Amino acid sequence: LVSDGSAALVPSRIVQVEELPTTFNGKRSEVAAREAVNGREPRNLAALQNPGAVQALADAVRKGEWQKPERTGASLAGTAPTSLE
Repeated sequence: LVSDGSAALVPSRIVQVEELPTTFNGKRSEVAAREAVNGREPRNLAALQNPGAVQALADAVRKGEWQKPERTGASLAGTAPTSLE
């Protein structure tokens, strides 16, 4: 991401989960993922085809099951925030 874009695109943490929250029309729900990462309850779990993915994401973040990404390429003047807000 650094070499093709900007240091701002590189997250400070990466969490591996089986699946991301997805709506019934097949789109990933960034709002539900953001809420889970930041420790808040998503507003509309009924809109997701896999609401359990929200809890799995929240659990992985809470347990600290994350990695720091490799930061190679261009010089990093700044880093991405730790939350998705």
